[in-house]
Amino acid sequence: MRTKFIISMVFILSISFISFAAETAGIISDYNGTIKISRGTETINADIGTELFEGDKVKPGAESSVDILMANGDFINIEAGEEKTIILVVDITRAKKRYADKTEDFFSSDNRKTVLADAVSLREGDEIATISPRSSTINKRPGFYWTVDSDSVKEKSFTIILMDSNGKEIFKQVIKNKFEFDYPDDAPELIPGKIYTWVIITESENYASEETYFKIMPKDKLDLHSNVYKEFRKKYITSKNTLNISYGNYLIKQKLYSDAFVYFNELNKKTPKSVYIHQMLAITHLRQKLLLPYNKEINLIKKLK
Repeated sequence: MRTKFIISMVFILSISFISFAAETAGIISDYNGTIKISRGTETINADIGTELFEGDKVKPGAESSVDILMANGDFINIEAGEEKTIILVVDITRAKKRYADKTEDFFSSDNRKTVLADAVSLREGDEIATISPRSSTINKRPGFYWTVDSDSVKEKSFTIILMDSNGKEIFKQVIKNKFEFDYPDDAPELIPGKIYTWVIITESENYASEETYFKIMPKDKLDLHSNVYKEFRKKYITSKNTLNISYGNYLIKQKLYSDAFVYFNELNKKTPKSVYIHQMLAITHLRQKLLLPYNKEINLIKKLK
């Protein structure tokens, strides 16, 4: 009986160690040049969002460098000629919080894939789908983003109309040959705590998006998230990519999906072939129940792989 008990304990400890060893220690948040990642006898290709595990050796080539965002929030920069071995640092409090809600831990590709596989409650895609802003935003002069089903809509000229909660038009602008628009500084200021509606219409008026509602969060919330951003910026001052990834993940955890989309979209413009970035964009779409852009991201992910 004693022998069986010892064997059982060894087996349990082995299982625990395997689970611990597979924990994502960090991800590559930025790099330039050539980066060599050695995992045992295997060599891993580097890209934005590439997962790193305990024991991985990371070495930049000549005139290269790499930034690594660790799962505990630490930031590592490795320059040419250096080699570092990744060591997993576990913050017990943070780890317990992550395990309590695994769907919000997007350092792990397994967790991202699990979330993206669940698309059961999505509405049907539209010819024109508004993306951001919707629901709540912390930006008083937000960027407006939409997407078009090119199989149905061939037009390239759109009109954006912004209304207050009473349906009164407060801003109107024609946009050509693009699917995004930054609310200009000379436009009427949007007021914290107020609800607004926007719609996109083609020049022919044959196609229009749904009316999309969003609320500028109250001033105290704006101040709170602004202070958090300042802390992130101070911590990751040398790496804009790392800042965007960290703050984007923070916004997702705060359920500010429209604002998170903006940060990952900026990353996508810089690194359009990163599977990780497209996964994070798809997650923001999925959480906002946007089938059309979600499907576009999933198709891009399949092509990139």
